Amino acid sequence: ILIKTQSARCSVALWEESAESNVVMISLVPRLPPLKSQPEYDVVFLVDCSGSMQGGSMKLARDALNILLHSLPHTTHFNIVRFGSTFQKLFQQSLPYTNETLRIAANALSGVEANLGGTEILTPLQMLLSEDTSFPRRIFVITDGAVSNSKACTTAVRQFASSKGVKVFALGVGSAVDRLLVKG
Repeated sequence: ILIKTQSARCSVALWEESAESNVVMISLVPRLPPLKSQPEYDVVFLVDCSGSMQGGSMKLARDALNILLHSLPHTTHFNIVRFGSTFQKLFQQSLPYTNETLRIAANALSGVEANLGGTEILTPLQMLLSEDTSFPRRIFVITDGAVSNSKACTTAVRQFASSKGVKVFALGVGSAVDRLLVKG
């Protein structure tokens, strides 16, 4: 049976009566409110560039970051922060996700190396957790997690996650991931 209507948005009621049976078909099309626009987020990638990330771990981190960057919704603001003994932001503040900012990030990503010394994650993590942002912040930590202060890091995340609504996601790379830090 093929039933054509004037509009796909119209409800239809059809019936057929015969000596042997009665058949009724009803197709209801609800009036739904328009979809809300995609939410805006401030996404920051906190990338471990310490000496322990040399070799395969750094390649895995670059590959993961490349996939994540190309998967961001167009409504996102983003930034990349590299850390080791010091930390460096790609942009002074998170910028809107555009073809131009994606190109800048992809170019910077191609030169990312494990050349920032020790794994001092707490300072850049606290800075990102405490910064005021216009949109809900999501932090993606990409690390092998070889740090001496895992407990302080997880405590800081719990504190700010509850008070500021920040969410932190950890991606462990390499063969010696600190499970306490990544799972905590």
